Amino acid sequence: MPVVTIAQRVRAVAAVLQSVLPSVTVIAPACLMTVTGLITAMPGTAAAGAGPAHVVSVHVVSAHRVSAEVFSAAMSRVVTVNVLLGPTGDRPRPTVYALDGISAGTTSGFTESDWLGQTDIERFMSGKQTTVVFPVGGPASYYTDWRRDDPVLGRMRWETFLTRELPPLIDRRFHGNGTNALLGLSMGATAASVLQMRHPHLYSGGAYFSGCPDLGVPTAQQATMATIATRLGDPENMWGPPGSPAWLDHDPSAHPEAFAGKPVYVAVGDGNYDLSLGIRALADPAGVVIERASNYCTRLFQSAIEGAGVTSVSFHYGLGVHAWGYWERDLHQAWPTLRAALGLDAHDRVPSSAHPTSG
Repeated sequence: MPVVTIAQRVRAVAAVLQSVLPSVTVIAPACLMTVTGLITAMPGTAAAGAGPAHVVSVHVVSAHRVSAEVFSAAMSRVVTVNVLLGPTGDRPRPTVYALDGISAGTTSGFTESDWLGQTDIERFMSGKQTTVVFPVGGPASYYTDWRRDDPVLGRMRWETFLTRELPPLIDRRFHGNGTNALLGLSMGATAASVLQMRHPHLYSGGAYFSGCPDLGVPTAQQATMATIATRLGDPENMWGPPGSPAWLDHDPSAHPEAFAGKPVYVAVGDGNYDLSLGIRALADPAGVVIERASNYCTRLFQSAIEGAGVTSVSFHYGLGVHAWGYWERDLHQAWPTLRAALGLDAHDRVPSSAHPTSG
């Protein structure tokens, strides 16, 4: 199985970022998440049998957490899905779909979402009347449907899985009420903005941290393709070469009207450390470079949103680099926006008169 070393990531991404962001000096590997060790492509887990998407098995991890094996017909394999359950009871609840960064479960051997391993999201969500779903895997996938299978990364039909196959299974098995929101960081934030734009009737809002929600400019396209190359994937297998029509079809800035009326919290740092967070504030210099690139991309998206007169998206800038300590902080600060998107009251409960806000 192909292995990518840190040195290879340095050469692959630094060259691109220096060409597209000449004002930034790249002095360390620039990947969308700071990850140590070796990175391997996600193994394709073959499913026993075929047929439509279905839940293969559910394993209890704790009183409020399970791990499900879900067969995806679109990808012809089983996908691990971690699930945080709301308080006990059968009242239907809204669902948050939490998307990882570029590593997407690599550090756990594809058994656990990085959100669960790197933040306090399990404790933070405890007691809230919300189901949180974490698809595991898909490094460098951007959680989208690729136009071609990739020789290294495999079959990528994540958009189909996340928007058509998984939601009805989650709603039936875990008492979903049809209201969904998206949460993502880095690659997952970019993907969340794309999914929100392409499926506005499925998602009622979300929170995006340190992503690139503007994919129309050549610099953003080249940087996105570079991150795929760090995992030895062929970037053109995703949406084609830069400037292809598929890039416009997946550019949130080109479709700002899709965000109207949807509470969305967008957060990004300025590339400077916030030492008030202690050791959690630290990252290698790659975290500085990538956060500044994300900041540039986010400001382009803000211009498009405000130019369209959309007022439901809020933007939050401040100290910060591309590191988990900031994303954990952002999660806490974004919760009131997510709560509104999910239709919860001020006590994080589903009002008895609540109805699904999306379908």
